[in-house]
Parts: sequence; structure tokens; C-alpha cells
Amino acid sequence: MSIQKKLMIHALLIIAIFSIMLSFIVYHLKSVQQSNANTVPELMVIQEAQLQVNNMQQQLENYAVLINVPQDEAVVTQMTSTMETTVKKLDKTIGQIEQIPFTGEAKNTVQMLVKRYQLIKEETFAIIPTKDVTATKRLAVRTGGISNDIEHISLYQQDDYYKMLEGLNKRIQNVIWYTIIGTLFIVILAITLTYLATRKITKPLATIANHAVHIADGDLRIEKMTYTNNDELKQLNDAFHSMGESLQQLIQRIQQTGVGVEQHTAQIVKDNTHVKEMSNAITLASSELEQGTHEIKSSVQNTVNLAERMNATFDDTVAMATHNVQRGKDMMQAIEDSQRHIEAQRETMQASMTTSEKMESAFNELKQQTVEIEEMAQSVSAISDQTQLLALNASIEAARAGDSGKGFAVVAEEVGKLAADSTTATTTIFDLVQAIQQQFAIFTTAIEQNQQVNQEQHNATEQAVKAFTFIQHKITSMMQDISQMATDMQHTKMQSEQTVANMEEMSSIIEENAANTTHISQATDEQLEALTQVAKQIIHLQQLTNELMSGVNRFKLK
Repeated sequence: MSIQKKLMIHALLIIAIFSIMLSFIVYHLKSVQQSNANTVPELMVIQEAQLQVNNMQQQLENYAVLINVPQDEAVVTQMTSTMETTVKKLDKTIGQIEQIPFTGEAKNTVQMLVKRYQLIKEETFAIIPTKDVTATKRLAVRTGGISNDIEHISLYQQDDYYKMLEGLNKRIQNVIWYTIIGTLFIVILAITLTYLATRKITKPLATIANHAVHIADGDLRIEKMTYTNNDELKQLNDAFHSMGESLQQLIQRIQQTGVGVEQHTAQIVKDNTHVKEMSNAITLASSELEQGTHEIKSSVQNTVNLAERMNATFDDTVAMATHNVQRGKDMMQAIEDSQRHIEAQRETMQASMTTSEKMESAFNELKQQTVEIEEMAQSVSAISDQTQLLALNASIEAARAGDSGKGFAVVAEEVGKLAADSTTATTTIFDLVQAIQQQFAIFTTAIEQNQQVNQEQHNATEQAVKAFTFIQHKITSMMQDISQMATDMQHTKMQSEQTVANMEEMSSIIEENAANTTHISQATDEQLEALTQVAKQIIHLQQLTNELMSGVNRFKLK
């Protein structure tokens, strides 16, 4: 957080506390005003009632004087109307007094006032039509009692008002004290926050200034100030520390450079002597280089001839590899055709196996049906046996009956014949069912053997597919190897051609080197002159380095 934001937060905190205190004062003043808002109107209502009662009493006295002397009827009517208006106003005022929340004796006095007023009000409207002077005067005197009650109520209300004023004064004094205490608290808080804020700012600045003085004196052995807040001072501290470290690293590099310059100058002087010795050796080697150049040129020519013969051999090998790749592709096509035929045969065998399974299922169902037919034939045979037994019993009974049982005997004989025919037919059915079951057993055995043969053919087909796949994989791998070999040979051929070109170029370079060898001696002499000038510059560089090191040594490093 930046320093500006921190100062803004301190200011906003003080403003917020001041606003809370101001709201507290306004709230209490508003409460004082609200507590006083009802008391004054209530006193005014009581005073208004007092005036209206006095006015009513005066009107009754005037009415008594008026009716004592003969007057015009209009005057009497006007006086009566005025009294009615006064009574209506007094009704309203008395009702307002009843609404005031009195307690204790004041409440009893109000109740007594209301009762007296109701009696006087009723008597007033009863006496006015009679024009009784004595009763009117007596009623005017009784109205004074109402005035006394209102006076007592006013005194009670004034006492409450004075008590309320005393309480308000205490509350106002409390508000004043709260205001003074709150103001002192805000002032102390503002001073404390300002002190803390300035201390947090000035203390790091003083530390940084002290570090700057040390750096100005050449003492770089300062520790980084610990500052955890993320603000401008932290940025300044980090930047100042980075500057100190950079300055220290710069001085160290200058020192290292100075030492290195001294070492390099000594080495250059040593190398200069060595170069002079080498120049003499170069002159001697130049003559030997010229002689070796002719020998290298002859060897290069022989190498070129050998590379050309290798290129011709590579062409033949690449052509043979390309032919082998084409033969491999033809073999792959034949294998793929064989795989398709085997796949078709495998699908046909799979269909045959499925058909055999369906036939076996159908024969099993027929076999089950023959069993059911055999069971039904057994039931018919049992029924035939029972029928023959019944026919025999019927014949015996017909013989016992004599002539009357002849017809029954004929029926029994026919039933016996039918039972014998049923037995014969049942025996025939049994024989046929057994023959069918024997044929089913033979056919089922044949189907199972056919399924076994189909399964063996299916397994053999699967093995053939796997074998063709393996052969295809091997041929593919072999084709890839042959193709790679052809590519490698082609690449080797290109490299051989490049080698021939390089050899020819090297031959031309060797010739140029032979021509340039004569210039080496001249260049060597010029180089010796240049080295002499370099030695002079090195001596001047050493002087400058000594001056720089004397200035750098005034700094104290960690």
C-alpha cells in the first residue's frame, strides 16, 4: 500500500470517528427536542381551556344581567348562540386535556374536571331556555370551580415541565461533556496517528540518509534495512540497496579488471617475444610447405579418381535395391489378395457353423416333439387297455342279461375292436417314433462332426491369416530396410560427389596457399613492427590502470 493511501486512510479514520461523534450529538439533541415537543403544546391546551372557561363564566354572568332587564329577543338569541359556540370549543379543549397522559393526583383532578364540566354543560343548556337569573348566576359561580380544577392541572403540568427542563439540562450537559471528551479523543487520536505515520516515514528515510553518507565516504559495508511495508519507502530502500550492491559489484569488477589488465599486459609482453620467435619459424616452414603442397595435390587427384569409381558402383547398387523394392510390393499385393480370399472363406465357414447350430437347435426341438408324441401314444395305449377292459366287462354283463343284453353285447364287441385297433395304431406310432429318434441321433452326430470340422477349418484359417500377416509384416520391414539402404546409398553417392568437389576445391586452395606462402615473410616483418607499437601502448595502459586502482581502493567493500 502506498504512503498516500495510508495517509488517506488515517484521515478517513479521523473523519469517520468525528462523523460518529457528530451523529451521536445530533441524535441526543433530536431526542431532547422530541421530549420537549409535547409538553409545550399541552401547556398551551391547558391555558386555552382556562381562557375558554373564563369566557364561559363571563358569558353566563352577562346572560344573567341581560335577562334581568327586558331585551329584544334577537339579542337574547345571539347571546345564546355565542354561548353554544363557546361550549363546543370548550368540549374540544376538554377532550384534548383528557388525551394528556397525567398520573397520580393530576389524573384524578382531570377526571373530576370532566365530571363537573359535563354537569355544568347540561345545566347550562337546561337553564338558558328558562331565563332564570338566580340559577344562571349560581351556574356562573360553579363555573369558577372548573377554572380552579384547570388551574390545579396547569400547576401539575408546570411541575412536570420544570422537572423535564431539569432533566433536559442534565442531558444537554452530558452531551456537552461527551462532545468535549470526543473532541479530545479525536485530537489525541489524530496526533497519535500523525506521529506514527511521520515516524514510519522519517525513520526509514533517516536510515537511508545515513547509508548514503557512508557510501559517499566510500564505505560500502552497509546492511540492507529491514522494511516490510509494501510502499514507496520499500521501493526506495530496495532501489538504494540495489544501487549499493551494483556500485560494489562495479568496483569489484573494476578491481578484477585492473588485476586482469596487469596480468594480460605481462602475458602480451611474453607473447610478443614468443611471436617474434614464431615469425622466424614461419619463414623456415614456408619452404617446407611449398614442397608438401605438390605431394598433397598428387594425393588429392588419386582420391578423386577412386571416388568416381565408387559412384559408378553405388548407381548399380541403388538400381538393384529399387528392383527389390518393386518385387516386394508385388509380393505384398499377392499376400493381400490371399488374405481377402481367406477372409471370404472364413466368413463362409462362419455362416456354415451358424447354419449347423440352427439345424441342431431345430432337430432338438423335433426330438422334444417326438418325445411328446410318444407320451401321447402311451396315453392312448393306456386308454385302449381300459377300453378293452370295459368292453370285456360289458360282454360279461350282456351275457348275464340274456336276450335283453344282446344289443349291449354288440356294442361291447365293437368297442373292443376299436380298442384293439387303437392298440395296433399306438404300437405303430411307437415304432415310427423310435425310428425317427434313431435317425435324429445319427443326424445330430453328423451335425456335431460337421461343426467340429468347420471349427478346425476356422482355426486353420485363423492360423493362415496370422501367418500371412506375419509374412506381410516381415516383407514390409524388409522393404523399408531396402528402401533405407537405397536412400543411404544415394546419400553416400551425394557425399562422395561432394567429397570429389571438395578435393578439387582443396587442390585449388593448396595452389593458392603455395602462392601466398611467399607473402608470409613480408607479413611477418610488418607484424613485428606492429607488436613494437603494441608494447608501447601496453606501457601506457598500465599507467592508466594504476591510476584507476588508486581511486578504487578508497572504497571499503564487504
